[in-house]
Amino acid sequence: MLPYLRQDLPVFTSSDTYHMLQALDAVSDGPRTPLAYRPTPPETWVEFGPLRLQFVHVDHGTPGASAIFIETPDMRFVYSGDLRLHDLHSEETQNFIARARAFRPHVLLIEGTRANDLDSDSKNVSELDVLQGVLAQAQQAIAGLYFTAYERHPERLRAFSEAARATNRTLVLDPATAYLYHHFEGVSDFSVWKEDESTQPAPLTAWLQVAGIPQIGRSEVRGNERAFLAQIRYERLHYFVDIVPQQAGRYLHSDGTPLGPFQPAWSNLMRWLEHFSLEFVPMSSSGHATLRDVTAMIEQIHPDVCMPLHSLIPSRVGSPLVPRLLPDRHCPYSLNDVWSAVPPTTAELTNFG
Repeated sequence: MLPYLRQDLPVFTSSDTYHMLQALDAVSDGPRTPLAYRPTPPETWVEFGPLRLQFVHVDHGTPGASAIFIETPDMRFVYSGDLRLHDLHSEETQNFIARARAFRPHVLLIEGTRANDLDSDSKNVSELDVLQGVLAQAQQAIAGLYFTAYERHPERLRAFSEAARATNRTLVLDPATAYLYHHFEGVSDFSVWKEDESTQPAPLTAWLQVAGIPQIGRSEVRGNERAFLAQIRYERLHYFVDIVPQQAGRYLHSDGTPLGPFQPAWSNLMRWLEHFSLEFVPMSSSGHATLRDVTAMIEQIHPDVCMPLHSLIPSRVGSPLVPRLLPDRHCPYSLNDVWSAVPPTTAELTNFG
């Protein structure tokens, strides 16, 4: 929604989110609108009119991911943002839980992305699992090895970098992905796909020239696929027409777009892979907590009221120990709604309807 904001409105962000937004603008993947950003150090109170707020880091996989603590003259709110407990920086989410409990919020707004998991304790694949999985795929591959990844999770790219190094393959990234990876992880151990400079944002082209990043053409990969571990984004699937992948090639899907069958582009991705006889290999780690972990967070923070959001089935998010308000469209909520909320029943929490 950032591109649609009035440019005179202040936009409070965590410091790392501000840096990410700047980097995304440089590669033409951000708001591309001059906004009044106010980057804020973590756990530092700032004021806006009658409101006080602060950002508290959580682990989600993207730099700057944060919960927001909000004080108003009447109430205290905590918005969890997207978060997880099962990975490399789980201590950040644990710190958030402790601080949120001490804050004693009246209302906790918490994500429930994985509420539709059939098993409330569904298995978590960790970033370490991804690291080991990518390495195993690279060691086993006898033909082309391609992947897609979420560019805003630059730390994930280390798995592909290490696998390429261990198997003597050249890592080839999309130029925009390479820019983010370099600026957040401080490395340049990769090549990029050679593109027409007229189609690239000027800051990206300038960086590639100054940094001297090697550029690889599709013709260099054709017939020599085993020498590369190459990122092929959904928007670049046509590269396969020039590469002509050999039999037994693999395509590792590591949270790049499209994310899953719920997105229209998914079936098209599958058709491309089938046409070129590329084996689809899931290689993902969710940025979202399991339903069981979310329930535990709610109980540990123990707000006066919990309100689930960012969920297809919010009715499954909550605890019988904590009163709950379910969100409804176009519905304003009053203090009376908060004080009159009741905990959900076990039956409500297990209903997929």
